[in-house]
Amino acid sequence: MKLLYGIFFLFALIHVSFAGEGWTNFSAPFQINDAKACAGGVVMATDGGMRFRTPDMDVVYTAANGLETSNFSAVVVTENGGVYAVSQYGLIANLNGANGVWRILNRSYVGGNMKVVPGEVVEKDSVIVLAFERSLSFFSLSKESSIITIDRIGDQSLTVSRPNALAIHNDTLYVSMGKYVYSRYVDWKHIENDVSLIDPDSWTQVYYGDPVFSMGWGKNGLKTFTKHGTWYTDKNGKETSFFIDDSLVVLKGKNLDDPLLFKEGKNQIQWVESDGDKTFLVGANTVAMYKDGMIHDLTQYEPYQLTGIYEISSARMGGVMVASTDGRLAYSDGVVWGTPWTVIDNVGNNSEAYTNRMKVLSALPNGTFIYHVWGMGFFIYRNWSPEVIKAINSSEETCLDQIVPHYTVSSGTAVAPDSQGFFVALGTFEKYGLAYISEDGELSCANGVGSMQSTGPLLARPIDGSDDWHIYVGARDGLAAGSLGVLDVFTVSPPRKNGGRLVIKDMRSYTGLNGASIVDMTMDDKTNTLWLASVSGLGYWAEGQDSVMQPYSTKGLLSAEFTSIDVDGHSNVWLGTTTQGAFRLSKTGVSNDSLVSKHYVMKDGLLSNAVSDLAVDSKTGRIWFAHENGISLYQRNDLRDASDFMTDQAKIDVLVYPNPFRINYHNVVTFQGVAEDAVISIYNRGGTLVKSLYDQNVYGGMAEWDGRDKNGVYVAPGVYYYVIRNSRKTKKGKLIIMH
Repeated sequence: MKLLYGIFFLFALIHVSFAGEGWTNFSAPFQINDAKACAGGVVMATDGGMRFRTPDMDVVYTAANGLETSNFSAVVVTENGGVYAVSQYGLIANLNGANGVWRILNRSYVGGNMKVVPGEVVEKDSVIVLAFERSLSFFSLSKESSIITIDRIGDQSLTVSRPNALAIHNDTLYVSMGKYVYSRYVDWKHIENDVSLIDPDSWTQVYYGDPVFSMGWGKNGLKTFTKHGTWYTDKNGKETSFFIDDSLVVLKGKNLDDPLLFKEGKNQIQWVESDGDKTFLVGANTVAMYKDGMIHDLTQYEPYQLTGIYEISSARMGGVMVASTDGRLAYSDGVVWGTPWTVIDNVGNNSEAYTNRMKVLSALPNGTFIYHVWGMGFFIYRNWSPEVIKAINSSEETCLDQIVPHYTVSSGTAVAPDSQGFFVALGTFEKYGLAYISEDGELSCANGVGSMQSTGPLLARPIDGSDDWHIYVGARDGLAAGSLGVLDVFTVSPPRKNGGRLVIKDMRSYTGLNGASIVDMTMDDKTNTLWLASVSGLGYWAEGQDSVMQPYSTKGLLSAEFTSIDVDGHSNVWLGTTTQGAFRLSKTGVSNDSLVSKHYVMKDGLLSNAVSDLAVDSKTGRIWFAHENGISLYQRNDLRDASDFMTDQAKIDVLVYPNPFRINYHNVVTFQGVAEDAVISIYNRGGTLVKSLYDQNVYGGMAEWDGRDKNGVYVAPGVYYYVIRNSRKTKKGKLIIMH
């Protein structure tokens, strides 16, 4: 077990060390569906991943760690210390003791789309029994294959009477189905030879009465309970812990009355797991440890604490701000999350956030950002922090349009192109209004100027060849995202030229997307194309078009409900969906009408296939995905916009590291800040070319060299010279190679 503890610790270090490459997930590991003592702590299957908790360690493993999903229903710990995770749909993974990495054992159950009953997986002699919603399956851990699946026990059909609880006592398996409990002796070591296992009549009914949700054994045999819980005995058969009703927790003969274990007088604990002198008491949202007569609260997961994430906004410095339905906000630099804070105590956008696909979190480059709470007004904060610059409260007299007195509703805000303020749109029962809010909270309104009652997202940008700006508004004939809608395009004069006033010069409406309202929009500055998404469609608009157009071909894009859209540094369009994960659409030529998509789901590293929002950070090469239970971060080089690399406007110079490069210690030499049209040439001291990197090798402004020459052989130790050249600049330097 000490070795296993070390493996957990090692894997935690690996997870942190490589957080900046590939996928990283941040999740709140609740609700807890199962728990087992292990390696001095407790390992838990949760809706946010597999969590390992000790008094000194707290680690969560998700799809980003090779588990292919983040929703787990059960955990199994064998007598020899093997740790197995069972997902919501029956994917089985094992913590590999050789390298501390999770390994997928079996995916065969996943295709059946049948859920595992939370917590109801038991093990005996390397055979696990899984209770699904409509069947019971036996699986060999040693052979890594399914043995048999049955759908009937006695005269009860499992498709009608769901298995509620499983238990093994000695060699007998007990199964509860509603009011019935059946038992069967199983020769676990030779279960493959048990040809009568599929025979319903080989089972014996041992109980009929109140519905049974947990079972245990006392001095007088089988005991049944009407709620999920734990009954266990020590090696001498002495009853040491049990739950009889909602108000009682008994541990080793002592009544535990700590408030942590109860909510409104009801016991919250479902699992009691002992490991040495520590006993862990775990419920759906509670983790506690009992030691030396004391209860210690281990519930809080410090690295990430939010749920209900519906909106995400990337920061220019490479971080991100997120908003949750319960009104909490939090900032992350991509590694560490700040402590969440609430805009207004116990007030959030709640279901309105999803129903209306609210996009109301917008930030200036200096970290000043605006946020809207449904009905309550707008709030401006400084430097990605809880410091309020101005609260524009809807209960006060303002010029803001209101849907009813002192009640503002907005589903969209946008940053002004000069980064000195924000544009907001407000719904009414007639025509929506626009307003400009400076970064210090000064307000200017243009009431009732829209084409419809309400709006969705907003976006503002300069007009090429003009001093004016465009404000793009997704107009709606109702508040909800499923309403009918059009694209409204306003031409406005920059407020700084008008004493802070919002002056509208022109407004035009454009139909498209089959009349559906717009749920999100983004601008591809490289092509001056506005990309838009409705609940069920994708479209684009550019200056001069008389309507929103839809691509003729989107190869690989599945039918889905879309939630969000953004564009990366190479003009790829990213779409988030409610159930199908995310898609990246790339042009097959120069036209917007022919696109090919790549699909990303939990198996690839996403925390969840339900993506409520996404945001691309082209400066750092990151894309963020918001989910109900957390955040996914995907770092990939080709997301970056490298168009200003190796120019006079470049914000970073060419970097080459590590230098010296030790072939037996380092993996690669990295060339950072390289223009995408550059060629990297590496020469030995005699001037002979040993390696060239170009085209796809420098995509995204970064290239890597593993120290091998053109023939794939490691170069000899010594001094080498690199030349990085494109049509604008040349960078030269010396590189020392060591073995």
